[in-house]
Amino acid sequence: MNGDRNKLPYLLFMFAGIAVSITAFLLQERGASSLWISIASDFAAAILTVVFLQLLWSMIGGDPLQREIEKLRISHTLLVDLGGSGIQRFHIRREVDLFDRKRERRELLREAREVDLMGLTLWREWFEDDVLSKELLDVVKHRAGTVRILFIDPDKNTNATSLRLQTQGEKGKENLLFGLLSSTQERIKELLDVLTPDEKKRFIVKVADNTIYSSIIRIGS
Repeated sequence: MNGDRNKLPYLLFMFAGIAVSITAFLLQERGASSLWISIASDFAAAILTVVFLQLLWSMIGGDPLQREIEKLRISHTLLVDLGGSGIQRFHIRREVDLFDRKRERRELLREAREVDLMGLTLWREWFEDDVLSKELLDVVKHRAGTVRILFIDPDKNTNATSLRLQTQGEKGKENLLFGLLSSTQERIKELLDVLTPDEKKRFIVKVADNTIYSSIIRIGS
């Protein structure tokens, strides 16, 4: 029943186009003004073209223009929601555009007073970079801000590392995982060594006893 209703507009337009085409033919037969004949012919052609295109679009999966408009509407809604939440970027694959991401973070950290970092090891994304490490110190030392860091427990006997190594694609990477965690620990120790006791209270480091599947960063002023 719904299919018949959807076809009804096409049929009406098609009959209208045919009727206008017949009218143009009759006008020509009766020697009517060429202007009216041209108008009727063009109008009939336009109607039949619209019908043909609509039928073609419905056969290949709908109106392409309408689909693009719907995509834009959804995109606009998402952008409004993201803007309200304060989120600036999503990175689907962390290994892509790493240099650009680090550059963006350096710029954000220059005015930051609150920084939250959560990730598996946080080495490649953060503590491998000397400039980012220094910027984190500056948040605490020069702007009296707070830095909070969370990564997985490097203890080989905890659930955090064992669950991670059971994840698809991670088996056999024990040395890599523990190497990155060890590097992060060493860098954090170096940073803590240059902080005063009061500053250390605002440079908070914790380890998770469960594995972490995503990286979340919050930088605010």
